[in-house]
Amino acid sequence: MSNKKEEFFDFVEKAKQLLIDGKDEILRSSKIGKLLLDVAALNREKQQIFKTIGEKLSKLDRSKLSLPSNLEPLFHKAEELEKKIEVQEELIEELKKKSASD
Repeated sequence: MSNKKEEFFDFVEKAKQLLIDGKDEILRSSKIGKLLLDVAALNREKQQIFKTIGEKLSKLDRSKLSLPSNLEPLFHKAEELEKKIEVQEELIEELKKKSASD
């Protein structure tokens, strides 16, 4: 009979240890998850700062700046995209006016 009690107590101890190990793993996983979310938020904030820098830089008179030559194609592309956006926005306004008059 004592052998069964020992087996039961061994089982209980193993189960208890598994629960403790599981709890520790869950805590580690949740800490990792939180840190990953923090890193993602910091990256978004950094991207927003670079976006703001780029927007402010694009509004400056580039003829008075000495920018690296590899930036000029990017400015040119941004200007092309801005023209395309303006055309699309004009088409949207025309379609809205036609819808309103129908």
